Amino acid sequence: MNDFYKKYFNTKTTLEAFLNQFDLSMARRYEDEAKADMDDYLNKATTKTASLIEKQAARTYTKAVFSKFQEEFTESLGYIIQKIKDDCISKYSITKDEDRSDTFYVTYNASNKMANCSCKYFEFSGILCRHILGVYIIVDPRTLPPDYFLKRWTKKARDDDLLEDNNNNHHEDASQCITSRYSVLCADAMRCAEKGSGSEAIYKAAKDILRKAYEEIIAYERNPGRGSQRDAININEDVTIHDAMNDQSMPDSGRKVTNLLGQFLGSSWSPV
Repeated sequence: MNDFYKKYFNTKTTLEAFLNQFDLSMARRYEDEAKADMDDYLNKATTKTASLIEKQAARTYTKAVFSKFQEEFTESLGYIIQKIKDDCISKYSITKDEDRSDTFYVTYNASNKMANCSCKYFEFSGILCRHILGVYIIVDPRTLPPDYFLKRWTKKARDDDLLEDNNNNHHEDASQCITSRYSVLCADAMRCAEKGSGSEAIYKAAKDILRKAYEEIIAYERNPGRGSQRDAININEDVTIHDAMNDQSMPDSGRKVTNLLGQFLGSSWSPV
């Protein structure tokens, strides 16, 4: 957060400039996030070993977080690990060949398969340290406990009921803030991209559907009063595709685009 403010603001920034710049900088962050999501979807993370643990992390983490995890994982292979206490809760000493004076200690609970390290890297960053990973390779080389994959670092960070509720609140407030509108539309565009890239045929259909939708947006932008009292897509209420398609008050062109979007995204899709 400190780096964010230093990048865009200084002590001479006026309140008006601050608010305007803040909106623009948040829009850039939303755009960067959307690009990262698309890159993560199109370009899978590359593993460096045949380890099931590394493959599990590659499937779970975003690419950016996985690169940090991968660094810790590969570094764990260069440590000397010795068990110094053998019990239900075991204790290990972890050292490097070239620096035996710098020793870390990991405790491992066999009953719940959880571990703790004296370096406290996981508590600080939310990513397992190389010392714990080294111990896991020895005691349970197949998978890591799910508790170590913090949801905020995973590809499904936003797949949550609470987040859905928050998004609905953003939808309600979208008319008040450009960044909220941008965020909502980016999420919808990502869903279109994910579905539309499935095959060449679906891709062509998606391009055509989105082109028609874009033309409708431009037409509405040029004449915002057009059909305002008959608009079936209202940002203040939820309207399903089924309802919109059967709304006879909706202009033919609008119903056609809504029908196409409904076929493309599925009947559960609801524009807001």
